Amino acid sequence: MTLRLIGITALSMMVVAPAMAQDATPTPPAEPASPVVPATRPMAPAGGGAGPAFGAQGQIAISVDLPFANEAPQFAIIHSSTSMGGDSSTTVEVQPALDYFIAPNVSVGGEVGILYKSTSPAGGGMSISTTGIEVEGRVGYNLALGDMASLWPRIGIAYVHVSASSNGTSASGYTVPLVVFAPFLWHPTQHFFLGAGPVFTTELANKLEGMSQPKTTSYGIQALIGGSFGGT
Repeated sequence: MTLRLIGITALSMMVVAPAMAQDATPTPPAEPASPVVPATRPMAPAGGGAGPAFGAQGQIAISVDLPFANEAPQFAIIHSSTSMGGDSSTTVEVQPALDYFIAPNVSVGGEVGILYKSTSPAGGGMSISTTGIEVEGRVGYNLALGDMASLWPRIGIAYVHVSASSNGTSASGYTVPLVVFAPFLWHPTQHFFLGAGPVFTTELANKLEGMSQPKTTSYGIQALIGGSFGGT
């Protein structure tokens, strides 16, 4: 047993000694490592965050225009009356708007509006009922301007049909306005935006009972607020 232990120990020393001698050989100094250049983080598109940015393909944007004048609301139930026996009226209007991005930053969409207005003239005269239907189609392009801003110009054509009746007498007409709206948007969070920009509207046609009427052109500033969801 003792001789076997001594022999194993000696054999182990014969194997380990060359390895220890090899480990004792000084190793040449390692070449200095190349400096690590941190990668530059690309600027996130407007509305950046965990999900897809505003304008991603397949995204749906729902918005509401906010005119600075008290007209053309997209959802309203308004009753107004005039003192000293003046006219009174009730207006109900619903006009939802939706846009869909068919390609990155390229949107198509529009809005459908329904208007009903009942007016009671002063002195108990015959009431007048007015109904209106509006359909608009539009295209747009979203241009990202940074992490939280973008420009979303849109151009559309609408058809507005209006009819009025009173005491069995009725009249109807329609207009075809061209609408250009270029809002500057602010995206404070991932799926919410608000903004404002110039708006230009001109009537391509305006007829009442088949007779051409004077056409109106208007321009100004309009605001909007909305949200988005989906996209890849």
